[in-house]
Amino acid sequence: MQGRFQNSSNNWLDILQCPICQKSLKKDGDELICIQNLEHRFPNISGKPILLNHNNSVFRMDDYISDHGKKATLSSGLYSGSMARNRLSLFKKLYRDFVIWLMDFRVKLDVMKQPDAVDYVSKEKGAPILVLIIGAGDSDFFKSRPEHNYCITDVAVGENIQYICDAHDLPFKDESFDLVIAMAVLEIVADPYRVVEEVHRVLNADGYVFAATPYMQPTHMGVYDFTRFTYVGYRRLFRRFDEIALTQALGPASALAYSIQYFLTSFSDTPRIQSGLRLLGLLLTRPLKFLDKFLLKKKSALDAAAGFIFFGKKSQHTISDRELILEMQSRLAK
Repeated sequence: MQGRFQNSSNNWLDILQCPICQKSLKKDGDELICIQNLEHRFPNISGKPILLNHNNSVFRMDDYISDHGKKATLSSGLYSGSMARNRLSLFKKLYRDFVIWLMDFRVKLDVMKQPDAVDYVSKEKGAPILVLIIGAGDSDFFKSRPEHNYCITDVAVGENIQYICDAHDLPFKDESFDLVIAMAVLEIVADPYRVVEEVHRVLNADGYVFAATPYMQPTHMGVYDFTRFTYVGYRRLFRRFDEIALTQALGPASALAYSIQYFLTSFSDTPRIQSGLRLLGLLLTRPLKFLDKFLLKKKSALDAAAGFIFFGKKSQHTISDRELILEMQSRLAK
């Protein structure tokens, strides 16, 4: 299986398991079914299996199927309407793309990134590696490392997604992956500790995890946004991993920029006015982010960082809270 990028669900069948009872799966037409309980059936959308434990997830299989039907209906009438509506749609698209460009703007910081983690692990193992990506996000980085195998999962349907699954019940067998990547995921799951336990379970004995999670950032996913972690709290979350790196992902300057943007939008509940205030905030705060280059290495900046990165290796030892506090007191001593 290893050695080249695989983008077909058939290639992963040997490491898949039923997310409900943890038994192997087999194909039955277009569906996957549990070999032990044939009532555990998992349909797919355009070749992407929906592997959910419906007893433990906020998402329902029926929602994906019905939503997929609605999207197909809407897309069939996408180009109907007058020329004026088309022009308006074009303007909205350009405006949206401009706002997304501003929102996605990042100052280049000297921090570890996803490709760096892949390179590190592949160098340690000396072979093409098997990588699980939870919450696809910007998963296009794999195109620059095509010699490895990437299994890309999310709760949303997307172009590169291979499996739709809930990270609380990963549909993979124990010790299946060399590296798990979770970018901006652990704040939008109901139980991040359970998710990290699942990550630990699916990693092989010498597997690695790379995760980036917000700290000083406002709510950004509505009712699906649950949690933030301090520097110490983030290390505790990965207490069953040996730390290789624990650093700022974005510093206090980015945190301040986010706060100003949300401060401005809080003046109105009207979507159109909020949209204008958001644009104003993005334009005003863009220069602020460059200050993170200066603040990146400051210990005091950890108390106000926008987010953190953790890179670690699976361990059989669990750090106790006493060990954690002593370690952090020593590390952060001024």
